[in-house]
Amino acid sequence: MVGGTLYDELAEDRRFEKWAEVAIADGRLRPFAREEIEAEMAELSTKHLRSDDPFVIALARVAKARILYSKDGDLRDDFRDRTLVPNPQGRLYPMGDSEQASKHRRDLLKRDNLCPNW
Repeated sequence: MVGGTLYDELAEDRRFEKWAEVAIADGRLRPFAREEIEAEMAELSTKHLRSDDPFVIALARVAKARILYSKDGDLRDDFRDRTLVPNPQGRLYPMGDSEQASKHRRDLLKRDNLCPNW
């Protein structure tokens, strides 16, 4: 999923923009309307966010995505905050090479409620 400011940031790399065009056409990437994301950002402006990425949280809310892959600690905290990402609660894609992280990744990807709008 992609849209709004997140798309703008990623599209600064021309390679992403070319890939995104193909991925959207193939159904591997779903775009969301900038207006919807900006409306969510306006609502988020009244809440306390730890990260400087309200557009990512807004996109997750619009898309109802409930899995995040990021190394940004503040963004990870925001994504797990139920006041920002309501039911079902946002889940973090585990990082690392440990067997426990691998098991958690497998279990997480088996869930059917992480991207209901997909």
